[in-house]
Amino acid sequence: MTEDYFRSAFVRGLLSAKPDLAHLVRSEHTATWSSNSCHFCACTQGRGRPIQHDVAILPSAYNPGVVCEVKWAKRPSAEGIAKDIWKLLITRGDEPERQAWRCYLLIGGEQPAFSDTLNQLRTSGINLRYSSAGRGETKTNVQVNLVTFLSSNLGKKSLAALTGWGARKRHYRAVSEVRSDIIITRRCEPWIQRVEGAKWRAVLYELHSHGTSGSPMLTAHDLYETLSSSC
Repeated sequence: MTEDYFRSAFVRGLLSAKPDLAHLVRSEHTATWSSNSCHFCACTQGRGRPIQHDVAILPSAYNPGVVCEVKWAKRPSAEGIAKDIWKLLITRGDEPERQAWRCYLLIGGEQPAFSDTLNQLRTSGINLRYSSAGRGETKTNVQVNLVTFLSSNLGKKSLAALTGWGARKRHYRAVSEVRSDIIITRRCEPWIQRVEGAKWRAVLYELHSHGTSGSPMLTAHDLYETLSSSC
């Protein structure tokens, strides 16, 4: 199994399940804030690949749009997942729930790497509950405080890696406000498959703000005050 195949299979399934939206489905969709100027000096990035979402359903008169990040872990990849979480939340921004992009995270992988990745995220404040077993806030919903996540080494490092550019002079894209609290909801029963002795797992999450309407916002200044700039 490869990440490209996993992503392609997801897109094929999406097109089959939602044929009426097929004309709006995109792979590698450029994030709306990809070309934003630097938060510190207002310069813009020259060359370089734009920040993209793995899969998107473009906005229409009936929905505000959907973005999804898809990852397949052959080795522990907590930083990659953390970057995807920031990417989704920045795209979602500070819009009310019914007007904001709907944000999904599909994670799969070989069992040891999958488990190690979730454990690393959990120690940094992102508790992606895989199953209904064990203790938790609820069986499928977990509230995450982004202030706690941002204060962790993984939270800061992944935000800097996602939004920054430049080797000698480091710049960071200006971004919109994000909610300080989010809810991560498991949207499907875990998928488990055994193939030639290997155990594959996958699960789909939605990141949203239902039930957190009173949460304060994190501004660009809040997000970047712990990051240094040499621009």
